[in-house]
Amino acid sequence: MSFGDASQNFTAHYHQVKAAEWVIVANQVAPIILKTLLPKRDYEGFRILIAATLILGRQSYSADDVDKATVLLTSFSGYYEDHFYGRKWDNLRV
Repeated sequence: MSFGDASQNFTAHYHQVKAAEWVIVANQVAPIILKTLLPKRDYEGFRILIAATLILGRQSYSADDVDKATVLLTSFSGYYEDHFYGRKWDNLRV
């Protein structure tokens, strides 16, 4: 409580979670929990996406930051294409 409002129980109230809480879950909680639950390649794909969103979620960023985020998002796009979408329209909803 000394660091701010307590977060809601995510599993019970995920439909009521505020945007700020989603950021905490995605950037701080999920990497810890998913490390033991996801296969290594999927965990790395997730971490690439999170790294890009951390850069682009800042109040301001440099041209170098944009370049880094572009590389990360291109890498994530390749991972997603290879492992989920696979150029199959039925998989696009994933």
